[in-house]
Amino acid sequence: MRLLLEKRGQEAERKLQQRFLSWQREHLPNSQNPTRRTVAEIDIERDIARMMRMTGAAFQSRVSRNYPQRTP
Repeated sequence: MRLLLEKRGQEAERKLQQRFLSWQREHLPNSQNPTRRTVAEIDIERDIARMMRMTGAAFQSRVSRNYPQRTP
């Protein structure tokens, strides 16, 4: 709070972030080494998601064609 009152907001933010990260390292040991993905893995996941969206859209259009929505 003192740093904020002295209009040193950036420094206050950095110190707070640093304190949080050190607390996180102490209390959550798995957070030190997050699982990293390769570009190839990200590409594969992107392609899978795209195919799922396309399949879902195609399925949705077939359903709406065969079963029109009812209006009350």
